[in-house]
Amino acid sequence: AADTTHKIGELAQKLLDLYETDKKERAEEKKSDSARSSKEAGKSGAQNSDKPKSGKHKDLQLIEVIEDTPLDISRKFKQLAVKSAEKFSTEHKRPAIVLANESAARIKDTLRSSSPESTNLFRQKALGLTQGLRRGLESLVQTRSMQNLGNGRNGRRLDFGNLNKLSTWDMHIFRSPILFKSKRTIVHILLDRSGSMTKDDAQMAKIAAYALLVTLDRIPQTKAQLSAFPAIDRDTGRITVVPLGEKPRTFASIIQGLSTFGFTPFVTAMEEVRSVLATQQADKKIVLVITDGIFSEADSEVEKLRASFDKDGIKTGAIGIRAEGNLPMFFGKNFECVESLSRLPGAVFSLAKKLMLEDCAA
Repeated sequence: AADTTHKIGELAQKLLDLYETDKKERAEEKKSDSARSSKEAGKSGAQNSDKPKSGKHKDLQLIEVIEDTPLDISRKFKQLAVKSAEKFSTEHKRPAIVLANESAARIKDTLRSSSPESTNLFRQKALGLTQGLRRGLESLVQTRSMQNLGNGRNGRRLDFGNLNKLSTWDMHIFRSPILFKSKRTIVHILLDRSGSMTKDDAQMAKIAAYALLVTLDRIPQTKAQLSAFPAIDRDTGRITVVPLGEKPRTFASIIQGLSTFGFTPFVTAMEEVRSVLATQQADKKIVLVITDGIFSEADSEVEKLRASFDKDGIKTGAIGIRAEGNLPMFFGKNFECVESLSRLPGAVFSLAKKLMLEDCAA
C-alpha cells in the first residue's frame, strides 16, 4: 500500500539522517582532537586511529545493504536501526528495540521479493482450491431477488388468473419472464499475520486468503478486498493489501511475502474495516476473518464490537487456522476451523450455510 511505503520511507530517511549526523559529529570530534598539543594529539591519534575505519566500515555496510538481497536488507537494516533508534525512541515514547524490530519487519514486508518459481507454486496451491470454494462462496454472496415484471400483451404462456381482463379489452394476459437480480456484494477479507501465528499457520492463511480472492473475483456482482493486521504501528490496526475490486493475480507475491510479527489488534482492525465498508455502496456486505483466534484486547471490548456490526447489518464469519481460540466470543457459531488446506472448501461451504440460515432466521 502507498501509505505503508510512505511511512517506511520516512522512517528509513530518519535513520539515515541520524547516521549522517553521527558521522559529522565524529568528524568534528576528530578535528578538535587534532588541534590539541602534539603530545595529546599523538595520544588522541592513537586512540582514534580506528575512527576513520569505523566511518568507512559504515559506508561499506550501507553500500552492502543496497547490493544485498531483500531478505538481507531486513536483517542489516535492523542492525542499523538498533543503533539509531535509541536517539529518537523518546519522540515515539516507545523502546528503541521495539522500533528497530518493527521497522525491520516493515522493510521485510515491503521489499521481500519471491522468486517466480516460488510465487507460481504459491499461486498453484491456491488455484487448486478455487473449484471447491466456488460452490460455498456463491451460496454465500450470490443471493438473488426475484422480480415479477407483470403481464404483457404477448408471450408464450397465458396467465389464466388474469383472463377476466379480456372483458375490458385489456390484452395484458400473457406471463412476462421473471427477472432474477443478483445483489451487489462486497466481501472484505481480514488476514491475521500476528506473532502468534506459526510459520506454517501463516502460510496456510495466506494461501487461503489468495484462493478466496481469486474465487470471489470470478463471481458476478461481487467485489473483494484484502487487509492484514497488525499494521505498521499501534496507531493503525490494519493495512490494505489488495484494494477493492483489484485483480488478485498481481498481488500474489505481495501476499506471499507478508511476514508475522507483533500483537493482535483484532478490535482496532475490525473497527477500521467497519468504517471502510460504511463508505462503500453494496446490497450486501460480508467480513471474512482468517485467524488463529488469539486476540490482544480484553474480552469486553470484543463483545462490544459485535453490537456495532449487527447494527450496520454487516455479516461476519471466520476461518480458524487449526484452533478456534476466542472466535466464539465474537462470531458465535459463524466460524469453521481448518487443520489443512484441503479442508478449506468444506469449511467455507459450512460457514456459508450458517450465515444463510442466520439470514433466513432474521
